[in-house]
Amino acid sequence: MDLHPKVDNQRKALRRGQTMTNNHQHIDASSKTDSPSSSHTKTQQRKSSIELLRIISATAIVLYHIEGSPFKKATHSGLICFIIIATIFQIDAKTQRPLVFFKKRTIRILTPWGFWGCIYFTLNLATNKKAFPYSNGVINDILTGPWIGLWFFPFILATSLATHLTTTTFREKHKYTKITTYAILTCIALYAFKASNPTEPPWSQWLHALPSIPLSFLIRESIEPTKKIVLPLLVTLFTFISCATIAPELTTTYTLATFAVAIAFSANNLSSKAINKTSILCLGVYVTHSIFIRISNKLIPQEFNSTLTIFLAATSMSFITAYLLSKTYLRRIIT
Repeated sequence: MDLHPKVDNQRKALRRGQTMTNNHQHIDASSKTDSPSSSHTKTQQRKSSIELLRIISATAIVLYHIEGSPFKKATHSGLICFIIIATIFQIDAKTQRPLVFFKKRTIRILTPWGFWGCIYFTLNLATNKKAFPYSNGVINDILTGPWIGLWFFPFILATSLATHLTTTTFREKHKYTKITTYAILTCIALYAFKASNPTEPPWSQWLHALPSIPLSFLIRESIEPTKKIVLPLLVTLFTFISCATIAPELTTTYTLATFAVAIAFSANNLSSKAINKTSILCLGVYVTHSIFIRISNKLIPQEFNSTLTIFLAATSMSFITAYLLSKTYLRRIIT
């Protein structure tokens, strides 16, 4: 017979709260876009090292899309970083039934995807461009969108359910069984890219990004409380060797992304509210930077028009616009 039910219930509640806190130190991706700036829930720990990597990745993507910019393979790693981070957050998310999970994910992704699709569609028509200038065929047009960068949203949606099912299936498996399986799947994805090597959007983008999904699982398994540097470095070495052997053109992009994400998740000594607040704007930077690159090219005088000036102008305007939108009811489309 419980003589102190109230006290006992409080203790149980406290234990449950502690368990929930320990299990949710990463982002709950079940209700987020897992896009370049999926925001955190209030109850979860935010690691500034990860948020800083998001900001760096967002600016790298801006540089990547400027015509004639250098270091294309290096700056393209910014997008791979976003996908890996999003997938790891989803792996750590609270388990839900697949249909419930996919319904929430679909709604969350369709919101910014549909909104910015309409914006770029209108801009293309207003500037006498094709409505879908990057693709051919109805299916390709829908999946690519009126701006090439919108391929990211259907890709994340398509891979989300597979990620959810994989997480559920392998949750109780032995660690080294999971590591071996994910390494094999990464090599298969690399081979699929090399064997097909499509040039038609969005399939070229999809196959380029596909190895990042099993690689995300592999990186997640390398993040441990002990020996923090050893396993991330081994995973980076695996990425370098597998890419160099199977798909050499992906070596720089994937090796940089793997190393950056592994270190960001392993680091614990960085804490900054400013970084955390700024990182919320990264999706806004991603979906608007193409507009501001166009504007910068038109407004900056020819004598000052360079990759650096366009980059600085487009990045600044993208962050400012994302910040202003985050203060309105439109914040759901950029955070």
